[in-house]
Amino acid sequence: MNIKRDIAESMKDHVNEEDEGFFYNMHESLREILSSYNDTLKGRCSVCLEQFCEDEEQALEETFTDRKDLVRIDGCFHRFHLLCVYRDWFMRRHVEKDKFGNNIEFELADELRCPVCRSDVK
Repeated sequence: MNIKRDIAESMKDHVNEEDEGFFYNMHESLREILSSYNDTLKGRCSVCLEQFCEDEEQALEETFTDRKDLVRIDGCFHRFHLLCVYRDWFMRRHVEKDKFGNNIEFELADELRCPVCRSDVK
């Protein structure tokens, strides 16, 4: 799997198209390529930086959607361990002290956001 090669081949296939659907066809083929790459277990969680799958054979056999302990954010398609996203969204942060020794508490946000790009999660 080589995403750059696949995208280049897809672009080459659509270069000579004369019809008005050129951009639509290009968009659909790129979306298909990116979707297939986004469903692999290769890569790592952006929160804890651990690999999604340590075993290469298992990474080839299983897909990302087969695993119940992994989650993908719908809007931006960033991928995480479910526990990492849960910790980021619902667990209180470390309590810090100000220069006078008072505790500074951080409130949990009302809106859920992607831990990487901070886009709203719907």
